Amino acid sequence: MNMCLQKMYQMVQIGLRS
Repeated sequence: MNMCLQKMYQMVQIGLRS
């Protein structure tokens, strides 16, 4: 798994939650 991809995914999830 790519660390960059995971971090991006987390940021997207946070943005969606906001």
